[in-house]
Amino acid sequence: MNANDQAAPAVDVYDLDFPGPHKQWVAAIENSPTTPVWLGHRTDSGDQAALVGTLPRGAFASGMAPLDWRAPGMALGHLMNAVEPTEPGTDRVTLGRAVQAQLAERVAALSSWPRSTWTVDGVRVQAAVLHFAGTWLALADELSDAYLVTVGVGILPDDLKFHKTRGEKYGADSPLH
Repeated sequence: MNANDQAAPAVDVYDLDFPGPHKQWVAAIENSPTTPVWLGHRTDSGDQAALVGTLPRGAFASGMAPLDWRAPGMALGHLMNAVEPTEPGTDRVTLGRAVQAQLAERVAALSSWPRSTWTVDGVRVQAAVLHFAGTWLALADELSDAYLVTVGVGILPDDLKFHKTRGEKYGADSPLH
């Protein structure tokens, strides 16, 4: 954490109203007020899952987009983790390069991705959706202080509802932001 991080305003963290009983966890958080926060949800059977990322706009250097490979929060990395095989013997390096090339090509066409409508704290927003290898990644860039990114498996990216969370249901003894 540097002096600039300490002076940055805290950003609210958003969470998904995930349907039905499920496990939930804090998937990623760093020690900085401008760091992305990822929250995870998964049914016991594993057939439905979602990672929800709140990516504060203040974390991005000028000219960097939320779906750049080295962007804070590594949204594309979370998508790759969802589609990468875990079987022994898989040439993960070769496969990873091929997947990265495919995703780079698809991200370049972001403006042509289909749109879904989400409700974020009662406000309707549009999210651009990329369907890829049995999963999807969606980006809502209409919030004033953060990008909202979700990676989903087994659920549809349409009509999702998000709300601000303080972290109590994740066992946090202080607010998440």
